[in-house]
Amino acid sequence: MRKLEVLNDKHLKLRNLLVFELRQCPIDELDQRINQFIDQVTMSSVQRYGPLITCNYGTQVSEQGQIHIDYDVMVQVRNYQIMTGGYRFLEERQYAHCVYLHFDEHPQYANYAYSKLELHFFETGLQPKGELISVILDDQPERLVLDLFKPVVTL
Repeated sequence: MRKLEVLNDKHLKLRNLLVFELRQCPIDELDQRINQFIDQVTMSSVQRYGPLITCNYGTQVSEQGQIHIDYDVMVQVRNYQIMTGGYRFLEERQYAHCVYLHFDEHPQYANYAYSKLELHFFETGLQPKGELISVILDDQPERLVLDLFKPVVTL
């Protein structure tokens, strides 16, 4: 496994985003809901470009012990007008002053990337804003390529 390098003060600028918002989604339904969105975009006439992008806003645990997540699934598109079904379109979304990590390894090691990012915040005393943006560049059974961006409150 290669060394994971964390960089500070990176910026992420996304344009023409079709956003599928998942709020209070049971964690065990997350993959299914993401796949439904991807299938709908694929089956429509939407011209998609760029990678799949996700934004994790955090999880909540109910008194009954159920885990729910707030999550955005995003794709960059050229002709979003033909999509229906509760999606939002954003001309631009920017994330400034982010801590950044690039991961290119077997998917089983992805948890190390997330842990390294959290450790960096601990060691540097930076304060995260709360969301975690994952730009999924390649997702294969033997290889996962991610760019992780975590905005900070102050640098």
